[in-house]
Amino acid sequence: MGTFPKSVALVLLLAASAITQDRPIRMPLDSRITPDGKSVLFAWQSDVWIAPLDGPSVARRLTTHVADDSSPIPSPDGRSVLFRSDRGGGNHLFLMAIDGGAARQITFDGFDRTPLAFAPDGRAVLVLRSTDRSPFGSESRRLFLLPIAGEGTAPERAGAETMLFDAAAADAAIAPDGKRVLFTRLGMDPWRKGYSGSAASQLWLADLGAGKARLTRLSADRPEFQNIAEREPMWSPDGSGYWFVSDPDGVGDLYWRSLAGGDAKRVTDLGRDGSDDGVLFPSVAAGGRRLLFLRRFDLMLADLADGTTRSIALTADADALGDPVERRRLQGADDVAFTSDGKQFAFVAGHDVFVMDRILKEPVQVTDTPAIEGDLCFAKDGKRLWFVSEHGGEVDVWEATCSRDDGAWWRAAPLSFALRKLTDDAAVEARLVVDPTGAKIAYTRGGNLFTMSADGTEPHLVVAGWDAPSFDWSPDGKWLCYSREDDDFNDDVWIVPLDGSRAPFNLSRHPDDDSRPAWSGDGKRIAWVGRRDGEEQDIYWVTLSKEAAEETDRDRRLEKAIEAMKKGGPKKPGDGKEAGRSEPKEPAKEEAAKDEAAKEPKPAEEPKPKEEPKPVVVDLDGIHERIQRLSVPDSSEGGLIWSPDGKRLAFSARIANESGLFTVTFPDELTPKKLASAPIADARWLETGDQIVGRSSGAPPSPAPGGPGPGPRGGFGRGGGGNSAPASLDAKSGKLETFGFTVLEMRDWREIRKLAFDQGWRAMRDRFYDGALNGRDWAAVRAKYRDVAADLLGRTEFSRLMNLMLGELNASHMGHSGGSDPMPRVRDDDAWTMQTFHTGLRFDEAAGGPGLLVASVIPGSPCAQKRSSVIAGERVTGVDGKAIENASQFWLALTMPEARDVELAVRAADGTERKVVFRPIASVAGLLYDEWVDATRKRVDELSDGKLGYLHIRGMDMSSFRRFEEDLYHAGAGKDGLIVDVRWNGGGSTADHVLTALTQPRHAIAVPRGGGPGYPQDRKVYATWFKPVTVMCNERSFSNAEILSHAVKTLKLGPVVGMRTAGGVISTGAVGLLDGSSVRMPFRGWYIAGSGSDMELNGCLPDVTSWNEPDGEDAQLAAAVTALRKTIESAPKDPTPVPAAELRRR
Repeated sequence: MGTFPKSVALVLLLAASAITQDRPIRMPLDSRITPDGKSVLFAWQSDVWIAPLDGPSVARRLTTHVADDSSPIPSPDGRSVLFRSDRGGGNHLFLMAIDGGAARQITFDGFDRTPLAFAPDGRAVLVLRSTDRSPFGSESRRLFLLPIAGEGTAPERAGAETMLFDAAAADAAIAPDGKRVLFTRLGMDPWRKGYSGSAASQLWLADLGAGKARLTRLSADRPEFQNIAEREPMWSPDGSGYWFVSDPDGVGDLYWRSLAGGDAKRVTDLGRDGSDDGVLFPSVAAGGRRLLFLRRFDLMLADLADGTTRSIALTADADALGDPVERRRLQGADDVAFTSDGKQFAFVAGHDVFVMDRILKEPVQVTDTPAIEGDLCFAKDGKRLWFVSEHGGEVDVWEATCSRDDGAWWRAAPLSFALRKLTDDAAVEARLVVDPTGAKIAYTRGGNLFTMSADGTEPHLVVAGWDAPSFDWSPDGKWLCYSREDDDFNDDVWIVPLDGSRAPFNLSRHPDDDSRPAWSGDGKRIAWVGRRDGEEQDIYWVTLSKEAAEETDRDRRLEKAIEAMKKGGPKKPGDGKEAGRSEPKEPAKEEAAKDEAAKEPKPAEEPKPKEEPKPVVVDLDGIHERIQRLSVPDSSEGGLIWSPDGKRLAFSARIANESGLFTVTFPDELTPKKLASAPIADARWLETGDQIVGRSSGAPPSPAPGGPGPGPRGGFGRGGGGNSAPASLDAKSGKLETFGFTVLEMRDWREIRKLAFDQGWRAMRDRFYDGALNGRDWAAVRAKYRDVAADLLGRTEFSRLMNLMLGELNASHMGHSGGSDPMPRVRDDDAWTMQTFHTGLRFDEAAGGPGLLVASVIPGSPCAQKRSSVIAGERVTGVDGKAIENASQFWLALTMPEARDVELAVRAADGTERKVVFRPIASVAGLLYDEWVDATRKRVDELSDGKLGYLHIRGMDMSSFRRFEEDLYHAGAGKDGLIVDVRWNGGGSTADHVLTALTQPRHAIAVPRGGGPGYPQDRKVYATWFKPVTVMCNERSFSNAEILSHAVKTLKLGPVVGMRTAGGVISTGAVGLLDGSSVRMPFRGWYIAGSGSDMELNGCLPDVTSWNEPDGEDAQLAAAVTALRKTIESAPKDPTPVPAAELRRR
């Protein structure tokens, strides 16, 4: 028998031990070795720390702010540390003494900078930030030197931030002479193991010199651009070469390469221990002698002189660390189940199960575990409660039995219930539903539908599949109806007899989704929601019996008339008692009669025979023709539940701008009537009392005895409960009654971290698209990471651990994000931050003063408007009456809490001055994109002598597709061919829409009298393109954009030009975890038709390939024009339409 531990005492014991001893620091973030090589700076639990590298590495906090402090960088002299923090709103850079003390803010505008390194003289810091140089996020980031002003200097006098060169970068290191920069372009997350492809990180060298910087690529291409990453460069002290990280054999090791030439040399060989855990986040110091890096969860120190490597075991006094134990007062429920009589209910709060009655309302605890419980389900007699729990590391079905003979759960002692595990396997059980007879439980196990006896025996596979079904029982317990996605991801509704007399039968049989079926209480009908007309979702139902379906309204009225005749006519005068009056009785005689009756022995009552449920009649012949639709325009219905008599159907919807719970009455009153404004979750229509029970957040719950009313609650994942309360709705009047409660919870975040880790690990085990998990021993992966999770109370450190675990799969569409922790945080409920607004002006910052010389103006921006026009060649000399000398001052003047009118002092080329007043805008990203598309289209026009059209698809979403349709006419009108560009397209789901527009069969030509050849546009699925086409892609084309590129090659629609795509093609969803965080869930692979090759790690290789130089012309565009011209030359020409009369004459 499985049991749950009583955990409060254990939590208190663990908490006591946690504050009496040093605790390890695992997963230090942003680690940097100090210049003397004796200490390490790092971020942990949202603060900056320092620890010695020799002797006991006991860490000491440098910052103690409730904000998130990160990215510490030591100054060259080792006396100061620069870091990033969100204190005060927004991310800014701060400087403080490395020995401690007050931190001084050094940036004040709204730009989010990533600090990379100090300049060699320590007077500036190398930073990376976004600019208006490109509409594509990764391409817009540039490297700057940010001067560090002396203490007391006003922000506007701090000096100008200088862009080093006009090319995108991802990381960088500045040379000891300050004249060269090693930088990287592209790159995947460093914790992803084994990626090779066009998006792998490349190393480049920028020689700043005099004039324009000279950029040289240092990383070489591999065959078919399946490149290996070279990342995290570090200069040697003399500037003759550099260290970097690469993984040509699958293990991230340190390499050395001389700038004089020659092959790279391996410095570390971490794979010799049989592991592929490599070097992460290295830094070098002590004249190139000591090199520090992270491996797995801990720091390692390499002595480059003698070749030795050792681990650094960081610790901290427990008093300096966060308390892992958190106490909460909970007043919201995550899951609710009522007994059949509605007098008691169970609910989940804070992950544990409680029971309560409707009157006293004092919760009684059933389980006490850090694991999640849910999917509550009472036995028909109310004496057993089934639920699923993650206790023990897997999700299984458990049973709780009431310890009282009268079944009064709420009167039992807390944690006195007998608990028994009914399933014990690695699969995830869920969605428990007891059958109407109380004999069996239906549930899902992974994607399969199972039943078992109520005592947990006789598990029976009903239907196998990959997608967990939604299902409901027939009233006689002999059938199940269910919906699930097929291999084409289409939902249909099915029914299946449990005696195995026939195979599952597809009830809905429609190419669009039909799902979430509900079987009526009288067994006559099944209803479900379906999407069969555009995006409109409606209710559909079918009458199962052919005879019942043939019944007409007249038949039903005739039956009522006959029943009325059987009841007889009105009573005659004098029969019975007069209405409103009763015969008076003599009290003494009445009492005597009662006494006599009490003395007489009563005959023993015979137990009522158990009524067998009426067998459900299912006539499958012609059943599809009996499907009917309840259409409510502009409304999507859901949450269907039937009344026990099968006459009413309730559902949630928004009708006539009113949301709530609506009902219809079968078979004749099918106009929806609003029952209540608040929908009911976990809804069930009870057999007694005509009430719908479940959870509601539509009304404040009544205060629980001894506890406060509802207030703010820290809900997270499944367990906060939000404002949801157990509720009962009168199905006649619509009156809603909610049942408030208060429960006290003590939870240990060390257990929460391990359980959340298990959830993410299990999600990949059970649902990752490749069942072989890319060849990984997934149990060994769990063993490597799980115990460390307990040491990571901070959400950022835990997220890094989760991402390392996910990186083992070397897959795209992965990642962990979000969540919470017990650390104190800055409250930001009503917070605002300063924001830097945009005018649309770009400046030539090398031109000198006075003011700033305007190099260009972004079309559509405030300064491109007629009333506030500023043109190239003019100078901006002031903002709001203050003189401007450099761009840093300009951006600082435009940093404000919200947009307002600003005044620019503008000097024209002829020396005349004027004031320009306008309101700046928060973002120019959309304008930058439009500017880039227009410029690229003009370039195609120039290169093709006006004969070719060009369009770009920004994303594979419907808004981008609608613009694509417009551009087919706008950009393609009168052109001989069309370039379709999906470079820098991150994906989505509309590749098939685009392909439909490009491949619609052309079977005829239509010509009106006096007109030319064409085709009626109203008969096309979409706007179409019949002429030659070329598709462009690059290393930043991802996911669905790659699917489109592969399709163009597979279908031979035209040449593909550019660079190999990233090789990141998996359909993804998301799975929520216990701590409120989530992991992305790559569940569906994509394979090339014909070859069957996986598109993941296999980017589309264009027919014509070339790299674009980071600061040069668009060579790929010129190649696309050339390729399309060749295609046009060989394309077949359309025939000339010939009328029938002329054909006869011929």
